[in-house]
Amino acid sequence: RRAPGGGALTRPQVPAAPSGVVSVVGRGRLSESKPDAVTRRIVQLETRRIAVPVLARELAHCLRQHHPMCVAVIDLGRSDSAQDRAVRSAATLEWLWRSRHERVPRLIGIDEAHNVCPQIPMDANQALATEHMIAIAGEGRKYGIFLLLATQRPTKIHENVLSQCDNLLLMRMNSAADIAHLSATFSGVPAALIERSATFRLGEGLAAGQIAPRPLLFK
Repeated sequence: RRAPGGGALTRPQVPAAPSGVVSVVGRGRLSESKPDAVTRRIVQLETRRIAVPVLARELAHCLRQHHPMCVAVIDLGRSDSAQDRAVRSAATLEWLWRSRHERVPRLIGIDEAHNVCPQIPMDANQALATEHMIAIAGEGRKYGIFLLLATQRPTKIHENVLSQCDNLLLMRMNSAADIAHLSATFSGVPAALIERSATFRLGEGLAAGQIAPRPLLFK
């Protein structure tokens, strides 16, 4: 069935958002053996030059139809346009931050986080996404919202986001500049341990922060 406005095809049992700019394009149980298993949702955002607030409302309309304990995967990589990805990121983060007073526990995992909240935003939409990330990193905990950021370039993440991270899981890091930046940001971790990341092999890493009150190396 096509969503109104010519959006992507959706499953009949999942009503599309009113304007068709947000659609659920796939889903599946993580564990079929448990009747209440968490459900995985993959959401595709079709921006079509729609303003961020409108897209945020469409996203909320789509996701709120599902069980609150679902895992939603927001696909931002289907467009070759950096501007489109910035709009999608801003819309997603705007909805997550605006809905904070619902106090629904959420873990927001962001891969290649330096593309979402860079130190120097490329345009107004990326600046808006970064602004929301800073707010979530600084105040999200009291609303039950937590961030999990993954990146290979920590120097490119906005300093007001990275500095709010309480935990560090560090794998191999080749850039001397990134290693120095992490040492300065996570000052409670011995710099010598962070510097060892340049020699880590596959599967080796460093854990520090609240998850490891005493920094430890792992394999």
